[in-house]
Amino acid sequence: MKRATQAAETNQVGRSVPRLESWLKVTGRAEYVHNLRLPGMLYGKIFRSSVAHGRIKHIDTSAARAVAGVHSVITAEDVKRILPEPFYGPAFHDQPVLAVDKVRYVGEPVAVVLASDPHVAEEAVHLITAEYDEMPAVYDEVEAMTSKAIVHDELKPAGTFPDLKHLKGKKNTNIASTSG
Repeated sequence: MKRATQAAETNQVGRSVPRLESWLKVTGRAEYVHNLRLPGMLYGKIFRSSVAHGRIKHIDTSAARAVAGVHSVITAEDVKRILPEPFYGPAFHDQPVLAVDKVRYVGEPVAVVLASDPHVAEEAVHLITAEYDEMPAVYDEVEAMTSKAIVHDELKPAGTFPDLKHLKGKKNTNIASTSG
């Protein structure tokens, strides 16, 4: 009863609270990160896998690199020079920054183009080609438990969560952990 009385006394319930940025948005004067332009800024576009599961045989970035305005084209090999184990993830380090050796789903990032203009980056990313040895894919978690198609070659616990520190890396399985 006391809380209801307090709300009524201060007239907070049902009161409209103006947003600080609303006037800028309504008048078209709001600044968005998407429109930000800085000296020397580069734009990135991602080349993604077209297959659900496969070994990467070859990535040809030469045509993309040759486009005027392209600063660089980066693949997992470039990332591995700086970060030998380029994987991340909260419970398991099972997500590569860019696909390493194989792809695990349609749309997985395989390469990135950095260019001085977003249209140049878009043009260049369409010039990248990749060749894959397609492998059997897994399409749901129930199938993954018994499938011979192994999505991750090794499941490496990240050690981020204290209650998962006891987990050990597993190979040749899609099952990360079992209870008991």
